[in-house]
Amino acid sequence: LMRGADIIILDEPTAVLTPQETKKLFEILNNLKKEQKSLVFISHKLNEVMEISDRISVMRQGLHMGIVSKEETSPLDLTKKMIGREVFLHIDKTYEKAGKRILDVQDVWIPSQKESSKIRGLSLHVNEGEIVGIAGIDGNGQSELIEAITGLRPVEKGHIFLDGKEITNLSPKKVREVGLAHIPEDRNTRGLNRTMSIEENLVAVEVDKAPFSRGMVMNTAAMDRHSEEMVKRFDIRPTDYKLPTSSLSGGNAQKVVVAREVSMNKKLLVAAQPTRGVDIGAIESIQKTLEEAKKNGAGVLLVSTELEEITSLSDRIIVIHEGTITGELSAGEANENNLGLLMMGGTVDHQVKEDMTKQQPKVDVEDHQAKEGVTEHQLQEGGKGDE
Repeated sequence: LMRGADIIILDEPTAVLTPQETKKLFEILNNLKKEQKSLVFISHKLNEVMEISDRISVMRQGLHMGIVSKEETSPLDLTKKMIGREVFLHIDKTYEKAGKRILDVQDVWIPSQKESSKIRGLSLHVNEGEIVGIAGIDGNGQSELIEAITGLRPVEKGHIFLDGKEITNLSPKKVREVGLAHIPEDRNTRGLNRTMSIEENLVAVEVDKAPFSRGMVMNTAAMDRHSEEMVKRFDIRPTDYKLPTSSLSGGNAQKVVVAREVSMNKKLLVAAQPTRGVDIGAIESIQKTLEEAKKNGAGVLLVSTELEEITSLSDRIIVIHEGTITGELSAGEANENNLGLLMMGGTVDHQVKEDMTKQQPKVDVEDHQAKEGVTEHQLQEGGKGDE
């Protein structure tokens, strides 16, 4: 802007912004438009696209699907163009009473590569049969916390208990044996071996256990049966589980990770950015899978930078800012305003929670939402093309 640019391309500019910061950015963009600047706004969040754009160009799997004016389209129509079918991201959340405490994090201090104590004195818990969401701007300690819980990062002090057993500073293998499943935030470096087949990745974590092994001999028939079941259950495409995972789209590669972790039926499922970089169809599948895991009695710890995902799935929401918890809200109390305030390090007292809950923020696409029956989460996620 300081160089006097006339054409400005913004690629996912709101990815690390709070709702309040996004609103300010849009004010700036509208002022630039009045100054006759040309703006290209790239986003997978349909509510933002509908709010800021005059014309909308849709792409699907590298192909240009057309250009429409904002007045001539709706979020549902855009979704169909992006995916080729209707997508339903509404989650029928269950509200049964949660069970016993399955994860207990007590006053932990966790270092990062740059800071001696990225997480400072943090405590939280997750019960059986509930989803606890962790919200926060990327880089505020979420990754370090998840790595410490899963055995990938040392804990300076404090304690972590899983199902009553201390797992502080245990290896990832031993933590898994106690009862943890983990969907990592980066599927390519920690979730998959892209040179191995779909089948090999589906059984990788428990390949040395029955029914996949008999002593020192692998049971290939059992592996085939399991892989065929997972491919069908999680709609992994292509269906040939002998193919390398390098041949899969981002969404289908993520489904392999989700299928492997969920199928183990562990007591705790840690899901870090489970829908990052996947198309809206995969988002639909993955979110329903997380809700099913909760219904089956697992405790789910969900980390996501997508506020709509956090609010639609979680029973309780914990907000982290600079390595400490700034607040905890129930799903009914949470909205973009109070979550955004907490994400910036502010505080929300009880009265403010009630006032904000009663006065939910309106978006410019409300008429489209009412006409088309599009869920708030569908507006937020919209659909992000496969990698």
